[in-house]
Amino acid sequence: MRAAISTAGNPPVKPAAVPRRRPRGQQGYTYLVALIAVALLAIFAETQVTVVSTRLRAEREAELLFRGQAYRNAIRGYYEAGQGVKTYPQRLEDLLHDPRYVNKRHLRQLYPDPMQAGDPGAAGWEIIPDLDGGIRGIASRSRDEPLKKAGFPPELEGFADAANYSDWVFEYIPEERKRLPGAGRRSTVPADE
Repeated sequence: MRAAISTAGNPPVKPAAVPRRRPRGQQGYTYLVALIAVALLAIFAETQVTVVSTRLRAEREAELLFRGQAYRNAIRGYYEAGQGVKTYPQRLEDLLHDPRYVNKRHLRQLYPDPMQAGDPGAAGWEIIPDLDGGIRGIASRSRDEPLKKAGFPPELEGFADAANYSDWVFEYIPEERKRLPGAGRRSTVPADE
């Protein structure tokens, strides 16, 4: 018969843990997987930043087209509303309230140049003066290359060859003025002068 060993008063003894040894080929495997995962996440994040910035630039470009055409149409409306002698507005503010009439507006508000971040009001635009000193158009001051190269409306087809946004000139020149010498020549004045 077996003799009972008394363990009264002594805590039970646990067997000593034997360290497990990894096979030789797997040492550092987890570290390598973590490095690859971090590299892939960095690449993914960089591509997402590029995609988002391109999308934001395309949205600003579309807004530039909208605002430029709004100014062009307002300048045309101002010019055509003249009775007798037709003139261009002397200031962009004249498009908000035509000084020749009591209650005539050609533009709801002065839109800033969307390609010039942080430049408030009309000061962001480059003014295209006419020979008589009035404003016949506007253009962005941005020297960035446009994303859009095709698919413009017929009146803006010349924008396809633009090297930068400042080449997108939104101007109104009536047929009778197109025949004047120097009418198509671009001379610019900053909007804040």
